[in-house]
Amino acid sequence: MLNPAIESAIIEQLLLLDDDRKAEVLNFILSLSAQSKVRTSPAKIANELDPMRYSGTVSWPVDGMAYQERLRGEWE
Repeated sequence: MLNPAIESAIIEQLLLLDDDRKAEVLNFILSLSAQSKVRTSPAKIANELDPMRYSGTVSWPVDGMAYQERLRGEWE
């Protein structure tokens, strides 16, 4: 349920807009709604993700730390 004061302020502002702007507001609200449905909490992701499951699964031809140091050296 929307707070009556917020709802009133939103409607008041919407009435001042032309139809194109109202359509933009609607698209924005729909976008926010869609994002909130797919957003997953960091705690849930942490519980579902086991990074050690991927340990040693990629054949890497060089030492990882040496590779990082070489790349960092190139940026300096």
